Amino acid sequence: MTKNPYLIFILIITVFLLIFFLPYSIPNFLGINLFDHDTIVKFLSNISVILSSIFGIIIAIFLVAFQIFKDRYVSYSLGNFFKDSNFSAFFILYLTTISMSLISIFFIDNLIYQITIITIKNLLYYLLALFIICLTYLYPFLKKILTSEYPNDNVIDTLKKIDYSDVKIYIEKYSNKLISDKDYFDENKNPHLFLEEMFINSVKRKDGIAINKFFRALRNKFFYLLEHSNDIEQRKNIFTFFRDIYINTAQIAIKENEKSILMVVLDSIIPIYLFCFDQDMIDESLNILDKTLQEILLLLVENKHVLPIRLPVYLYAVKDNIVSILEKKTVENIRDDCNIERQIDILFAVIDKSIENHCENFAKEGMNRLIDLYYEVIENNKIAQNAKKSIFINVNAIYEYFVLKIVDRGLYDVNILIYAFNSEKILDVAFKNKEYGNYPLIFYCELLIELLKNDVLDDFSLENLEKITRGIISEKEEKGIENYEEYLLYIINIFDKLRHMIEKSSKKSILHKYKILYKQVISINNLINENKNRFKRINEKVNEIIGTLESHKGSYLGYKPTIEWTKL
Repeated sequence: MTKNPYLIFILIITVFLLIFFLPYSIPNFLGINLFDHDTIVKFLSNISVILSSIFGIIIAIFLVAFQIFKDRYVSYSLGNFFKDSNFSAFFILYLTTISMSLISIFFIDNLIYQITIITIKNLLYYLLALFIICLTYLYPFLKKILTSEYPNDNVIDTLKKIDYSDVKIYIEKYSNKLISDKDYFDENKNPHLFLEEMFINSVKRKDGIAINKFFRALRNKFFYLLEHSNDIEQRKNIFTFFRDIYINTAQIAIKENEKSILMVVLDSIIPIYLFCFDQDMIDESLNILDKTLQEILLLLVENKHVLPIRLPVYLYAVKDNIVSILEKKTVENIRDDCNIERQIDILFAVIDKSIENHCENFAKEGMNRLIDLYYEVIENNKIAQNAKKSIFINVNAIYEYFVLKIVDRGLYDVNILIYAFNSEKILDVAFKNKEYGNYPLIFYCELLIELLKNDVLDDFSLENLEKITRGIISEKEEKGIENYEEYLLYIINIFDKLRHMIEKSSKKSILHKYKILYKQVISINNLINENKNRFKRINEKVNEIIGTLESHKGSYLGYKPTIEWTKL
């Protein structure tokens, strides 16, 4: 109605008083008998009675709305409910109109002979106009009071008003509570506390629409503040200011089992990374954002019953963050860049916690993202060579650690290796990348040895190694792989090492692998024999292994296990 509802009161009173002095006469449209005292008093009484009745009903509705408001607003800010100018304007309009009707009755009853007919007529039609305005304003007011968005709007307004001075005051005073309680609970002086509690309240009442609005506005404010920041210290303060809002909202969402709200929280974090990368804000200030993301992901893993289906998407985002940072920065070693280390630490922490909590699917998704990173780095020409090698070393160590850990926890699944090292994927890298094409193959073979040591080497892994060998031999001329003999010799040596390990073992389950290994080596030998001159050096090595296998044929190939080997 108006931003200053008291103007309505002043306007109504001013016009009321002017009526006693205005010579202008309002036409008598309704043909009211102005000389009939009872009719005039009854007319004014009806206006006041009707409006009073409506006003009483409105008060009851208003109290119900206030009760709803209490559930949506923080306790120390309930007074804001009465700050809505529409509410104030409505009360002033109704109360003033009722009061003017009663006062007019008093004037007419006691001063009838001193008030002119023109004044009485003007009063009647003026109060009738106010009555009509009251009735007209009734519906929009009821709609406003019952569907009030004032709490939500106030959150959006508070976010829009925040500038770096609010951030600085929070860091210096409020975060350490070095201020009086009165100021601490003043939303104008401490918007952080107000926002945090309003976000939490929205989660508790499961208001997904409000949460979406809040985080959209929060993200925009993040972009604005970061864009206008001057240095690393300012950006650190900005991340610190909003960190608790993210963490505490996620904690309540987990407690309330609100998966969709958790997705909103995480969806709001990832674009901030993209904004920072786009603006070349890749520095130590991201440490707080990294910790925020990691803490929320770990909270979800710890409470695995609320894991959203789309959660692996955020592991993709972490992997993409690492690639983006590597593309943006030329570093001699990834340990020279803390941002890359922290992103890798996020993946490590999440996978490790997932294994500890037996979240097999999430652990597998994390390990798959490590492998995706491995292959993407190999093929990405924008990444420095030394940085590539550092990534390979790190991923090798981390991935092998987790493979052995899931074996130890009884969670090993061959599908993990099928995703990471299927023959097509390894061959594709070998044919495309001359410098680093052998890294995945070496990595894979090292894992096979470790799996055999732990008695979980499956049939697929041995058969897959034979497929890789076959692919190198049959495709060498077409693909133009220059060092194919080195690849083949390496694989043959791995077969030989596996053979030696099997022969030294007394475990029946491992001995069963001898037959599979023998079959693979014979298959490779047949392929090589098709052109002995081309593969003379390799052929000699294969024949040497076959000779050793044949010499133990009776001991191992004739063995029939009492329990059939099953794939894990």
